[in-house]
Parts: sequence; C-alpha cells; structure tokens
Amino acid sequence: MHVSFEDLEALVDAPGAPGNEYAVADRFAELIEPHVDTVSFDAMGNVVAPRAREATSR
Repeated sequence: MHVSFEDLEALVDAPGAPGNEYAVADRFAELIEPHVDTVSFDAMGNVVAPRAREATSR
C-alpha cells in the first residue's frame, strides 16, 4: 500500500480533538477502503478494517 503525501496531509489536517476524532476516522476509512474487505466502526468509534488472508502454498 502506497501512502501519498496528500493522503498523510489529509489525515493530519482533519480536525480531531481528543474524544472527537470522527473526521480523522472517516478520512482514514476512505483511504483504507480499497485495501480491505470491509470497513466499519465499533461502538467507540474505532475503524475496523479486516482483510482476508491470501492463500499461500506451503
């Protein structure tokens, strides 16, 4: 996953006072969505973004 300067800047510039980081979480969810299977938020506002493992041969 490549992270551009613009993406990092968007995360840093998103308003997110302690206890009110929703704008940062929303922006992160947008950025991570193409790289995971699903994106959701838990009851505390954390981003939950699981990705299934790819099968590997042993």
